[in-house]
Amino acid sequence: MLAQTHMFQRGDVWYWRRKARGFSTRIIDLQISLRTTNRQRAVMIARRVTAESDDVMEAVKQSQMTLEEAKAFLRAVISRETELLERQRMVIAMDMGPGNPALFIARQSG
Repeated sequence: MLAQTHMFQRGDVWYWRRKARGFSTRIIDLQISLRTTNRQRAVMIARRVTAESDDVMEAVKQSQMTLEEAKAFLRAVISRETELLERQRMVIAMDMGPGNPALFIARQSG
């Protein structure tokens, strides 16, 4: 798995962080919990957050969005992605049935 440049771990929990230089000497620093201890799950969530953050960082640079609004938006992205991954895990578990050995793998990824 390729390294995610905006990810780091604090304790057991994975975080996403991105810095950018604004106008003048201003530095925009966004740091948000990915709310998971599972690295594979964190990578999937971080990819979406990174993609969404491009427009958010530009809006903050242009003073069209505050840093708190940017964090709230990206937290919503994390929540949406977490819910999507959980639904996918549940569908896989239902499809496999209780006697399927692959169910163990699905449980480990959640």
